[in-house]
Amino acid sequence: MLRQINLSLLWLVSLGAVLIINSINWSEFDGDEWIGTWTLESVGGQSIQQQVEAIELLVAAFGAGETDISYTDDWTFDSDGKWHRDVTWSERTASKQVTTPFGFMGTYSLSGSNYMLTLTEGVCTALTTDTDNVKGGIIELETESDFAKIDTGTWARNGGTLTLTSDGGHVLVFKKK
Repeated sequence: MLRQINLSLLWLVSLGAVLIINSINWSEFDGDEWIGTWTLESVGGQSIQQQVEAIELLVAAFGAGETDISYTDDWTFDSDGKWHRDVTWSERTASKQVTTPFGFMGTYSLSGSNYMLTLTEGVCTALTTDTDNVKGGIIELETESDFAKIDTGTWARNGGTLTLTSDGGHVLVFKKK
């Protein structure tokens, strides 16, 4: 009887372990905690929305009238050590709308809690309804990043939040998409 209880208990524990293992999202533990797409939420402790609102007030103060600005900033880190950043800036006034997608790409490497990002290319294309001043409504520019071509620092991940603290003091906080 005691042997049957021990075997039943062993079977129950084994079943529980199998159920727990099957319920774990293993993609979260793929060896590189950066893989995937992340949305930039804040820079230097100030949320992206706070920064956009401050720019809208500044633009209005210089007489441009009411301006509606939207901004998205998504960073994707691939398993092959490459990354790309897709930024879209859209500005609408009563008379025009300008949408500017920016693209940045490069490589990254991780060593413990240290990171290195290398920028290899940056492109900006502005699409505008102001065709009186811009022929065809399209402007293409090669652009330089406002960050160094190589950025190093430390990183930490807590669930769906990734925080990068560069050696230069910039703190970027991302949320997993």
